[in-house]
Amino acid sequence: MGTYQQNLRNRYTTTSVATASPQQLVVLLYQRLHRDLTEARAAIENNEVYVANRALQHAQDIIVELHSSLDRNAWEHAKELSSLYVYFLGELSEANLTKDTKRISSVTNMVAELRDAWAAAAAQLTSSGVAPITSISSSG
Repeated sequence: MGTYQQNLRNRYTTTSVATASPQQLVVLLYQRLHRDLTEARAAIENNEVYVANRALQHAQDIIVELHSSLDRNAWEHAKELSSLYVYFLGELSEANLTKDTKRISSVTNMVAELRDAWAAAAAQLTSSGVAPITSISSSG
């Protein structure tokens, strides 16, 4: 991709993030998380260890962000989601050490389900005009 195209893409991404609602930000994080996991799996399959490591570390950074910003008082299932994030971190750490694509695939499938659920919830809140209750704390 040329420099001009990359600059346009960067501006679009920056604007998208800056104007996104808290719910949309969660969806964007899940989308990027899914992309990182898909990239990591492909890199392992192509024996590109450095690329896999970088993608898995970025995926873990996103999970840490999602976990740290989870408001456990705002939602009755926050504790379960928190436990799931901890599980993801463990699986991805092990996958990175052992280059285990099965662990990555398992997490990727669960992330896809969560991404789709958040996207549906965000769309429903947007279309209903209801004031959103987010899972993101104001301190995170």
